[in-house]
Amino acid sequence: MSKLRHLNSAKNHIGISASNIVRISRLAIAAPGDSPNTDGIDISGSSYVRVRDTVIGTGDDCIAINGFCSHVDVARVACGPGHGISVGSLGEDGAYQTVSDVRVADCVFNRTLSGARIKTWQVSYGGFMWSGSIRSFLLCISH
Repeated sequence: MSKLRHLNSAKNHIGISASNIVRISRLAIAAPGDSPNTDGIDISGSSYVRVRDTVIGTGDDCIAINGFCSHVDVARVACGPGHGISVGSLGEDGAYQTVSDVRVADCVFNRTLSGARIKTWQVSYGGFMWSGSIRSFLLCISH
């Protein structure tokens, strides 16, 4: 998926689920900063997902990497407004969920709740993220 523009979705803009080998680049995704549940890209149960050279500004996660994902590579993404890039929420309703081999690099976060974060539920029977890295990003928070 490349060179597309998504505006003002009522829910998630793009959903990737149960997929293998996905390439996303040069997208522009926008929704008002106060719009709830408007994740830019929501990834679940997928492997080998690459997101590059994309601008995302929403009222929720710019990119949400949910349970049972592996080999997710995010680079050169401009995020904001929004909640940043999130792994999880892991362990909702006590579910055991894993996420592995996530790389977030060379991203810019402007007017976001956080940069990159891992979200888990307090009451959970397990779940984990392993073999991940977050490097080279600029966080500019100005509300």
